[in-house]
Amino acid sequence: MTTAVLSATIAKLLWRSELRAVSWTRLCVIGAAAATIALFVGLVVTGHDGRMATYAGMVAVTAVSLWWFGFRPLRR
Repeated sequence: MTTAVLSATIAKLLWRSELRAVSWTRLCVIGAAAATIALFVGLVVTGHDGRMATYAGMVAVTAVSLWWFGFRPLRR
């Protein structure tokens, strides 16, 4: 959850005009959901919680989800 909140906050601060149409709450929820999925996948693959590969996966998936839901062209 912390990863999602920090990344959404930093993204909203750095790219204010580009992310104006996307709410901070949506970015947090999407990032937290992606990080949770990565955490469970890391737990299943490695068999342990707290591995560095799992944390790296959480950061990568959170960044990709923020990019996908924040910067992709809106379909209307």
